[in-house]
Amino acid sequence: MLFAVCYAIGGRKYKWFRRYVGPAVFVSGILGLAFLLGRFNPYLLIPSCLLFIVYTLGYGGTGAKKVIRRSIYALALATVGLVFGIVLGQVGLGIIQFILTLCSVIYLGLWNPILAVNEEGLIATLSIITIPFMV
Repeated sequence: MLFAVCYAIGGRKYKWFRRYVGPAVFVSGILGLAFLLGRFNPYLLIPSCLLFIVYTLGYGGTGAKKVIRRSIYALALATVGLVFGIVLGQVGLGIIQFILTLCSVIYLGLWNPILAVNEEGLIATLSIITIPFMV
């Protein structure tokens, strides 16, 4: 929930909040949970680092530029969810996460069917929703 709030705040005005604070909160939670449950392994650092890289990508613009940038962002973010699934031995959930992320980021981000503030929170939630259950 806190991650979704960070993402939404960063989508409004403070981009650095979405790019750095949100991923730090989420990754800290996942790594902490994995450690507490005895499921931590060093390979978890791979998708954790990838998540930080993906959140530095810009995805705005207009016209074709927006479609291309949003698609790259969606594919990269979806891939991170899949990598979490592979690393944690939950490939099925990783595939579900990949599909949820890809569909939500592209659909909500390109067609904007709801208010932007709601869209940002929903994208944030759907882009990580199964990852805690993989741990």
